[in-house]
Amino acid sequence: MNKAVLQAKDNYVAIKGDLTFDSVPDLWQDARALLTSKVLASQIVDLAEVGRADSAGVALLVAWLGLVRKRGHSVQFINPPEQMRVLVQITGLAALLSLDAVGTNPL
Repeated sequence: MNKAVLQAKDNYVAIKGDLTFDSVPDLWQDARALLTSKVLASQIVDLAEVGRADSAGVALLVAWLGLVRKRGHSVQFINPPEQMRVLVQITGLAALLSLDAVGTNPL
């Protein structure tokens, strides 16, 4: 398992590591702390350095989106790995999550 970590700068968040059943619970705690500590109208979450991803990783994105929208803000997920893109498509969440193929890393 490759432990997932968050790196944040302003409204940009990079996730590094695997988004799996093993890693998502700890990462979600970190993400919630980050989301509740900042007042941002919009966020960019870069998934370029995500290794493996399973349905727990997709659930993390849905929960992230829900928390951000609840606060009246927006989030954009960029550079998802192909495995995650396929999971989002087959679960019917593509329109909800609208994963963007390309983005740049300001870190």
